[in-house]
Amino acid sequence: MLLNGFLIDANLAGASLKSSRIENADFSDANLKDVDFSDANLKYVKFHNSIINENTKLPPKWFQIWKIHNTNVKNQKFNNIDLSNTNLDDIDFTNGSLANTNLNGAKLWNAKLCGVNLSNADLRNTEIFATDFTDINFKNALVDNMALYKNIGVSRSLKLELESRGAKFLQD
Repeated sequence: MLLNGFLIDANLAGASLKSSRIENADFSDANLKDVDFSDANLKYVKFHNSIINENTKLPPKWFQIWKIHNTNVKNQKFNNIDLSNTNLDDIDFTNGSLANTNLNGAKLWNAKLCGVNLSNADLRNTEIFATDFTDINFKNALVDNMALYKNIGVSRSLKLELESRGAKFLQD
């Protein structure tokens, strides 16, 4: 089990982490070539600028997260997928779509969400901090216990609407 591990710049090439519980770990800039993450619990893991190869074994959900962390996702569509319990800090989703996406429990700190379609998304228990809310579409999104802090572009009417649906605006 690895909780809150900082493995920034680590060389884990060839490591077997099969069926491991790895939560809140930061693999930024790490060498993950030939690493076996099969059946691993990778809740809230960061993969920014990490290196994988065709022999790296990542469960499909976590391979998708690796791609999100390591490619330009601006204007991209990530509809109808499971991004629950993931760390999406600092990701630029500007003008993209996360419609019908499960983001339950996700962390979106400093994410760029300007113009993003979040219609019908599951945002329950999500943390959205220091984000620009300009032109975000929250139509029919589930927002119970969504925690919001230091966001900009939140109109009074949007704040009241989200609060009435269960979102929590934390004090500055």
